[in-house]
Amino acid sequence: MRPRLPSIDQVLPYLSKMDDNRTYSNFGPLVREYTERIAARVRVPDPTRIVLTANATIALEGACSLFDVSTYQVPTFTFPATAHAVIRAQKHLKIVDIQETDWEIDPDWRDGPSTGIITVAPFGAAPRPRSQTDRHVEIIDAAASLGAQPMDLANLPESTVVIFSLHATKAFGIGEGGFAVFGSTATAKQFKTWLNFGFAGSRESQIVATNGKMSEIAAAYGLAVTDKWEQERDEWRAANTQAKAITERAGLWTPLSKLNGVSPYWIVQFPDSTAAREAEARLTLGGVETRRWWERGLHKMPAFRGMAGDSYPVTDDVASRTIGLPMYRDLDDVAFQRIEEALAGS
Repeated sequence: MRPRLPSIDQVLPYLSKMDDNRTYSNFGPLVREYTERIAARVRVPDPTRIVLTANATIALEGACSLFDVSTYQVPTFTFPATAHAVIRAQKHLKIVDIQETDWEIDPDWRDGPSTGIITVAPFGAAPRPRSQTDRHVEIIDAAASLGAQPMDLANLPESTVVIFSLHATKAFGIGEGGFAVFGSTATAKQFKTWLNFGFAGSRESQIVATNGKMSEIAAAYGLAVTDKWEQERDEWRAANTQAKAITERAGLWTPLSKLNGVSPYWIVQFPDSTAAREAEARLTLGGVETRRWWERGLHKMPAFRGMAGDSYPVTDDVASRTIGLPMYRDLDDVAFQRIEEALAGS
């Protein structure tokens, strides 16, 4: 990936506002304005249900901390931040396998009232709340999904939270940042307290907490991104469309094929692990970098191996035959041709 943020000329008007305000952090005016714009993007009528954060991982950790559950089920096929957040929230991590159909956790999860679930929207897919009631805690890790459609989070259950990343490598990226969308204004308020040392109307910590607020500088970049979102979206769409066509001509499959909206990922699935390794070798020989975005799954990572179960057959299969290819907004025709030639074995 080669991220591209707004130019300094596009950000400068907002930085000048910051200087005029002489407010640089602590839920300042730029953060409040950016929150309102984010609310419009995800169709949430009440901006107080949205809280901006320093990054998405801290948002996941805070969301895990808020609910009265002892255990979170997490898919093994995810970025390790999902698991780190559970552990740092001092909750029990239960690593589970994914479904082959959508690379997500089985929606028929039920482990009792003391267990919540973190579902992951893989590689830019639209977040889909699985729990339709307030009886079950669900946190949706939708890190890369701000470019997805449809996007309407107006009616989340009170016990549901959706987390997005604003990292530079994401669609709508601002450099570093994230935000949480809550089904409940009361839970959002509690989360905001957690982000700010546990302060709730005074400078005395009411709860054990952290400092995870978004700065005004990050919000300035966010506002500049929203000014140019339609252009960014069209650039992502053009790159995604070309990637999808190349994948189809190679007789392979990519999640881009079923995506509405745009994604910052070009993931390709091969018939078997041997074909995937051979393609990696050809791409490397052609000077094209590849990546196993989520490696072999959490259950194979040293940090989590002692917390994993014995068998994850779907993830073992999917991870062994999927690779990530370059994807960025100004990926040019020459690069696309080199990738296509390597995929075709020529």
